[in-house]
Amino acid sequence: IEGFNGFLSVRYFTDENVWRSRVICDLAPNKIRSLEIRYPNSGQEGFRMDVKAIDDIQFLAETGQVFDLDAQIATAYLSNFKNLQFEGLISDQDRIWTKKDSILGSMPVFELRITDTYGNTTQLNGFYKSAQKGETTPLGDPLLYDRDRFYGELNGEEMVLIQRQIFDRILRPLEYFQQSS
Repeated sequence: IEGFNGFLSVRYFTDENVWRSRVICDLAPNKIRSLEIRYPNSGQEGFRMDVKAIDDIQFLAETGQVFDLDAQIATAYLSNFKNLQFEGLISDQDRIWTKKDSILGSMPVFELRITDTYGNTTQLNGFYKSAQKGETTPLGDPLLYDRDRFYGELNGEEMVLIQRQIFDRILRPLEYFQQSS
């Protein structure tokens, strides 16, 4: 670089984990064939959506009960899967890597499985991330879990960090859809 005096390493780096795509899925509502969310770690009931067409969606509770779902509500919900990304990849260079097996071996907070119209399936299991030492609730009680992030296991292969702010729009209980219909 003409006239440059300094180190290029601050501008250019070779760590492939930093360069790689962070997309979990990038699906428009009309490209989703099915979606399933389970909450094995809580009393919340999960659900499944089978999308035949954007105005023909079968919505099922885990119990198998079928619900009617307004097409606008379904489209708005399914639009959350357009450009869905994780915050960062967790690799063997990260401090938490030594606890990977125990984290991924624990009961997931949620299990998300999404299949596109071509039959490609993406699975993401979310796990609690411990709160930082000293974090408390507004009442002064110690926090058990991070308010902002989950750990995730993407397609059974990679450990990632995901933001609750993004996933709060996706991790809806069954009641959310029942009130809307």
